[in-house]
Amino acid sequence: MRALRWHGRRDLRVDEIARPTAGTHQAVVRVERVGLCGTDLEEYLHGPVDIPSGTPHHRSGAIAPLTIGHEVVGIVAECPSDPSLVGQRVIPDVVEGCGECFWCQRHEEGLCPDLVVLGQHADGGLAEYMVCRAATLVPVPDTLSPDTAAFAEPTAVAARAVAKAGDLRGTTVIVVGAGVVGNLIAQVARGHGALVITQDPAPHRREIAATMGFATAAERHESAQLCAEHSAGRLADVVFECAGRQQSLDDAISLTRRGGTTVLVGLDPEPAAFPWRDVVLGEKRLIGTAAHMWDVDVLAAVRLLASGVVDPSPLLSRVVAMDAAASALDELAAPNHLAKVLVDPQMHSAEGANA
Repeated sequence: MRALRWHGRRDLRVDEIARPTAGTHQAVVRVERVGLCGTDLEEYLHGPVDIPSGTPHHRSGAIAPLTIGHEVVGIVAECPSDPSLVGQRVIPDVVEGCGECFWCQRHEEGLCPDLVVLGQHADGGLAEYMVCRAATLVPVPDTLSPDTAAFAEPTAVAARAVAKAGDLRGTTVIVVGAGVVGNLIAQVARGHGALVITQDPAPHRREIAATMGFATAAERHESAQLCAEHSAGRLADVVFECAGRQQSLDDAISLTRRGGTTVLVGLDPEPAAFPWRDVVLGEKRLIGTAAHMWDVDVLAAVRLLASGVVDPSPLLSRVVAMDAAASALDELAAPNHLAKVLVDPQMHSAEGANA
């Protein structure tokens, strides 16, 4: 089969490798779509970050070249432990804990210090077929197309982030950073009863957010003004920081009202300065979020997509073949109007299409 494998920095290749077979507790999934995300971009531009290179991964045994991709949807092709699943569209779980540590015993595998993520520490989904655990497959209803279902993983990130913020009914929420995850968080928060304002300096992101019915702002002072109009002069009850930059962190905390909550979603590789005085004297809560779980957050994401509470279609820029993925990552790295690019591993380059 064909697989898109990371060989080195800016070196992705479509290789011919052996098609996987399912072990006793595994399934083989015929992959329909894989989303390219910031993690893939980071490995492409700056890796190896998490991809094992030089030395095999101590748990998975994997080593570069490694098949990337963790935002996956596909059809079950083999499942020895449950043949009834064959033919079912599913979201494979890509987060695998060690099964033995304190966090795994509490069913918090995403916090396992010895975590393996498919597509980062072991072969992922950017291939015609992938192997994964059978017990953690999340079924997708027939009403969801592969292009929509492919947003399940980033929607799970959004669902977990919103759950961390508590009851949002009647609250005012600001999302700083209206990229794909920020937009999905805005939609989930609105579905939970919040009035949502999105902030992003990029005009095309603000335009997408506006077409989806959100109040939009380019800078902090605009967000504060919009928020004050809806909250009797107060700042936001909850702010989600989704850009992973020092300026967006500063904005997010400063836009949070006294006694409010800032949820940190973005990741910055550089150490950040921290506004201690504002947080301490304002008694603001800061919460980190990342470790989504298959039977909580991914399941919730599929339900949100199936119900229409979350509509990712305005975020889909393009569907490409595997041999166009590197070019798509180059475009995503530059200032442009692309949002989410999906890869169809079954598509050959001559069949490429824009969404």
